Amino acid sequence: MILSTSYADGSVVHGSDVDSWTFTINALAELIVPSAYSLVAGFASTATSATSVTLTATSPGLQAFTGNVAQIVVLPTTSVTADMAWLIVNGGSATITVNASGGATVGTVAAGEVGVFAAVTATPTTAAGWSTNFQQTLINPVIQGYTETVQSLGTIGATATIGPLRTGTKAAGTLTASTASAITLPTIPAGEDLVVYLTQCASGTGGTYTFTAASGQTLKWAGGTAPTATATNGKIDILVFTSPDGTSVLGVPQQNF
Repeated sequence: MILSTSYADGSVVHGSDVDSWTFTINALAELIVPSAYSLVAGFASTATSATSVTLTATSPGLQAFTGNVAQIVVLPTTSVTADMAWLIVNGGSATITVNASGGATVGTVAAGEVGVFAAVTATPTTAAGWSTNFQQTLINPVIQGYTETVQSLGTIGATATIGPLRTGTKAAGTLTASTASAITLPTIPAGEDLVVYLTQCASGTGGTYTFTAASGQTLKWAGGTAPTATATNGKIDILVFTSPDGTSVLGVPQQNF
């Protein structure tokens, strides 16, 4: 499970902010970590370095990292029971790689994100001994005033890659005149959707677009025919991508706004 450590205005949590965020992250942990798991108590802040940080069974459950150096964190083994969990907060600008004690990569935590790592077996030494994918079922929740993050693609050139859905379930960009843009979609899990807004260039010959599904997925259009970009300057095409099974991605165009 990945959480953003950014404020609503886009500012990233850093420095003394982490202390105040401890309470927020602990509260979120109760929502995202199943009751079968226990977040280890305590908080630690570490500046990233080229030296690996090896956790133990008594290491604080909230591990915050700051700095601009790629960091390796090694999860513990000795005295770990099949219910212990750690949150790794990446308040830096480089990726944190989280390994099992045997050396295998369990997962990565990108800049500005939080990774949840929970032991699913006692004394885990391999990646299989850890889980990073938790889902909690909410029944009839009432959510008011929420906003979905829009990934900014800027002015799209010959190629563009849309980031993972955890960074935004919507994406928006502007086509470049007389340019054929090849856009790569992120992985779209079963039951999830991505909405892409493409604005035609303001002047000149309109740009075009094609989409490619992420590795392991197949993109399908109604009738087997991909849409043609609206050529009129300034017009907006909306393309919705949804997956019923995690393998097929269905593209639904709404054009010429």
